[in-house]
Amino acid sequence: MDFHKKEDKERAIILVIGLFMVGSIVTFALFSERFQTVGMGQYIPGPETLAVQVQEFPLNLPVQPAVGDGNHICVIIRIDSEEVLSYNLDRTGKSGWKATLSDDFFCDSQENEDLIIKYNSYADFAEHFFHPTCRNLKNTHTEGYYVLPSRLVKEGGEVICDEEFRQEYCPAVMECLTDEEADQLELGCCLDQAGSAMQAQTEMAKTGQAAVPPSEAEQQETGIITGALGSGGTFFLLLLALIVVSGGVFVNLKLRNKNRSEDRRSEKKRSSKQPAKQDHDSQPTLRHPSFGISIVPARPIQGQGSRQQAGQLGNQPQSPAGRSPAQRSPAQRFPGNISSHPAGEHPKMREMKQYIQERLAQKVPPQQVRQELISSGWQPGIIDRYL
Repeated sequence: MDFHKKEDKERAIILVIGLFMVGSIVTFALFSERFQTVGMGQYIPGPETLAVQVQEFPLNLPVQPAVGDGNHICVIIRIDSEEVLSYNLDRTGKSGWKATLSDDFFCDSQENEDLIIKYNSYADFAEHFFHPTCRNLKNTHTEGYYVLPSRLVKEGGEVICDEEFRQEYCPAVMECLTDEEADQLELGCCLDQAGSAMQAQTEMAKTGQAAVPPSEAEQQETGIITGALGSGGTFFLLLLALIVVSGGVFVNLKLRNKNRSEDRRSEKKRSSKQPAKQDHDSQPTLRHPSFGISIVPARPIQGQGSRQQAGQLGNQPQSPAGRSPAQRSPAQRFPGNISSHPAGEHPKMREMKQYIQERLAQKVPPQQVRQELISSGWQPGIIDRYL
C-alpha cells in the first residue's frame, strides 16, 4: 500500500506541473499583445509590436543594401474594417531604420513622403515581412498592397524618376527588376544608373561595408525561417509546446496506470498463493509416535505401579504438556489404567477418538494405529469400537 501511495503522489506532482505549464502558455497567449485576436483564428500583434516589425521590415528586404540615405516612407496597414495603423519609416544612417506610429493616415502627408505603401490587411504585410523576396515585392496591386501617390510617385503609379529618385532608389529597384521589367514600368532612367550602382555595391561588399544581396532561393529560405519565429510562428510554437506537454503528461499517466495495474495483478497472484502456503506452514505436523518417542512394548497395566510405568513412557526432549495432542504418543495422551473405565464415561475416551481420527487423516494404516493404542495399554475391544 505504501508503494501505491508514493506512486499516487508522484502522479499528482506531474499532473500539477503539467497543468501549470499549460496554464502559463494559455495565459501568455491570451494577454500578450502579440496575440490579439481578430476574426476567426487570425492573430495580429498590437501597435507597439507591429511598429517593431515595420522597423525590421526593410532590414529583411533583398534591396536593403542598395537603398540610399535619408529616406522617408509611410507604411499603412489595415487591421480591420474600423482600424488602420500608419507608421513613419525613416532611414537613420547607413543601415538603421526607425518606425513611429502616426496619427495621420498619410503620415507626414503625401507631399512629404518619398513613398507611401498601403497593405490591405496584416496578413498581406506579414507575407512580405516573413517572406521578403523579390517575387513577392514585384506583385504590385495584385497581392494585397498598393503604392499610393506621394512625392516621388504620381497619380496612377508613374514614378517621378528625377535625380533624387535615381540616387536613392534606382539601385534598390534594379536589384529585383530585369532591364525588360524596368522598361515596362517606365523606369528606363534607372537602367543607366544600374551599372554604376551594381559596381559600387560590389566594391562595398568586398570592403565589408555592405553585404552582397542573397539569391532569391536564399531569400525564400530566409523568409520561411523568419516567419517561423514571427508572431504567427510563435503562436504555433506555443501551441506545439502545449501539445507536447499535454501529450507527455497523458503518456506518463498512461504508463503509470499500466504499471500500477500490473503491480495489482502481481499482488493478487501473490495473495492467492499466500493462504495455501500459510495453511501448509501452519498445519500442525502430526508425527508418528515412533518419531522421537519411545513406546514400551505391550504388557498389562494395572494398579499404581502400572500408572508409574505409564508415566515413564514417551521420554522426549520436550515436556508432554508442551505438545499438541496429535504430537504425543497414546501413552502420553492417555496416562493411567483408563481401560478399566466403562466406555464413554472417562474424558480420555474422547481424546482417544480424536487421536484415531487424526492418525487416520494422516493416512496411517488402521492396523498401525490399533497397535499404537494397544502398546499404550488400551484394550483391543475398546479400540475396535472406534477404529
